[in-house]
Amino acid sequence: MKVWITGLFLSPFVYFLFNGLAHTNGLGALAREFTGFMVFSIVLGSVFSLPSYALLYFITILVNKSQRSALSKKAILLIVSIILTILPFYVFSLVNLNEGQHANLKLEGFYLATITASIFCYEMRAPDSK
Repeated sequence: MKVWITGLFLSPFVYFLFNGLAHTNGLGALAREFTGFMVFSIVLGSVFSLPSYALLYFITILVNKSQRSALSKKAILLIVSIILTILPFYVFSLVNLNEGQHANLKLEGFYLATITASIFCYEMRAPDSK
């Protein structure tokens, strides 16, 4: 859950810092654009990533039951999370498949970076443990 929440909130925030700041004039415009972008990104990100989150949740349960080292488990989850992060961009047509180029490679990259960092920063626990 922590990895998903981090990706959901931190990715658009960092993306806006790198892209949005260069395209805004004045503090008022910056605040409006930031607020609108964050609300839009979090709502869309929540809806589009729920299937990925559900799959990752159940895969995490299976991986945690295996007799592997914590590093091996995180490596497996990293590979799965990369696939599950990129998949919604393709499924929901955020990638231009006709030309074979990513329409929003930067945004996808920020999601991948924050989710990858989160996997290795947070402690590995079973999803149903408290």
